[in-house]
Amino acid sequence: MDIYTVSFFGHRHIEQGSLVEERLESLLYDLITGKEYVEFLIGRDGEFDLLASSVIKRCIKKYGRGNTSLVLVLPYMRAEYRDNEAAFLDYYDEVEICEEAS
Repeated sequence: MDIYTVSFFGHRHIEQGSLVEERLESLLYDLITGKEYVEFLIGRDGEFDLLASSVIKRCIKKYGRGNTSLVLVLPYMRAEYRDNEAAFLDYYDEVEICEEAS
């Protein structure tokens, strides 16, 4: 299987959020309908991450054909995740927590 990986990272504050959503949805449509399998990697540190996650989820529901995954990537274990793991796993397909190199 050919896996196409897309990473999102952005700003803490977004101006013209609806314009960003519109452009992102157009891009996501092309990726979801044009690639064999798309893995979306995203963080959770600012407005863009939350906006992008929401648009990705919406587009997967709208255009997806079982060919996508939404992966939350955390730089380290966070209390928010540790205390709400079930809720995170309900929203994201997978959660990756980076570990420090020894």
